[in-house]
Amino acid sequence: MVLHDDIELDGQQIDLIEDLDQAWADFVLRSTKIEEFVGGLTFKTVSGHDYLVRYRTDPDTGKKVFTSLGRRSPQTERELATWTAARAGNKERLATTKAKLERLGRMGKALGLARVPVKLGEVLEAFREANLTTKELRLAGPAALFGYEIKARELAARDRFAELGSTVHFVSRELSPTVLRDIRKALAPLDPIEDEISAGRMRIWLASGARVDVLDGSVLQVDDDLEHLQAVCLNRSGRPVEAIALHPEAWLDLDDRLDGKWGGARDFVERRLDRIADPQPEDAAAALRSF
Repeated sequence: MVLHDDIELDGQQIDLIEDLDQAWADFVLRSTKIEEFVGGLTFKTVSGHDYLVRYRTDPDTGKKVFTSLGRRSPQTERELATWTAARAGNKERLATTKAKLERLGRMGKALGLARVPVKLGEVLEAFREANLTTKELRLAGPAALFGYEIKARELAARDRFAELGSTVHFVSRELSPTVLRDIRKALAPLDPIEDEISAGRMRIWLASGARVDVLDGSVLQVDDDLEHLQAVCLNRSGRPVEAIALHPEAWLDLDDRLDGKWGGARDFVERRLDRIADPQPEDAAAALRSF
């Protein structure tokens, strides 16, 4: 019988994970709000009159595009002051949150929580920035354990990652031409060397030595409302990375369909299923159909 040396998290580790979750949520909120302040807001004189105008740079032409919000008045002056203060406040809060995440990352590394391989973390970050993990992709395979162990409050033994190697697996809703294009675009900064598309699968080899393996959810009969699991992990440098993974029951069902490729990881998921995710779907097939 194989014995795995899984380790329950202690109180200090759990406290850090909870602080990291809160700081990450604030980081995502502040990062999203940056979009509200892209470009600028100012008064512009036209034909002898001052108008409050919002301007942005057209991504196609590179030229500024102006939108008038009304002639100068006490109301538009208040609008400008409010917008300027909100932009400055969000910028300050974002900087504070980034500093907090860096501090928590250093603490997490000292506490043994920085476990995600850097190469894998780069892929997760690239897909998050492209909004692919929130819309199209779910982490699968042994790499999903990095998220599951955070939820289970128990670090999986290293031998459970034996099947991980340099490959990170995802499930896509459907490998449509648009999704294929978006995946390639998201991974372009990571210097892809080669990609291969076969029945129900896309593989991309990166210059770092990592391989991204995306399974087609439509081939696996995975539908649109899949319950997923979100966890904030740390890569081995202490940098926060977000793991948005398949629901563990769906993960187990997928492993069955792939003839049990992820045996070491599977035992952990089965043993800690109730601690990883709650509530759970009625059955694994339903979980897959709900993607």
